[in-house]
Amino acid sequence: MTTKLKTDSDLINPLESHIGYQLRRASTLVMAVLADRLSTTHLTITEASVLVMINYNPGISQSAIGRSLGVKRANMAPIIATLDDRGLVLRSNPNGRLVSLSTTEAGRQSSNMIEAMMRANDIEMFGSLEAQSQLDLLSWLTALRRSRV
Repeated sequence: MTTKLKTDSDLINPLESHIGYQLRRASTLVMAVLADRLSTTHLTITEASVLVMINYNPGISQSAIGRSLGVKRANMAPIIATLDDRGLVLRSNPNGRLVSLSTTEAGRQSSNMIEAMMRANDIEMFGSLEAQSQLDLLSWLTALRRSRV
């Protein structure tokens, strides 16, 4: 007995009814579009996110950024080194122990441009949702993430 080869239109995907599966697929799509949008900055999504955090929180430490964004400690040093090498952040050591981070003028300009790209990405990906639905989705996702910390 031979089995007929199924085409894409014939496939049954039992995962379609799973929220986690749909969330992962949606996240992958949103992040791929954002990565493409950010490619002109020559920064990864994580590097861009770290830069934005520093811009909003002058004097922040690497460890505080890592905790806030969920970036592993071992990954923070190379990210900060990249941003420093590109002239986007300044490191200072005011108390002799912790390194304090702030953005340079170029870093502030890049951060503002990155935020505009992130807003454009949100509009492209979620603009078809009503404003209240966008707020509800954001609230739900934030609550879900924070409940697991």
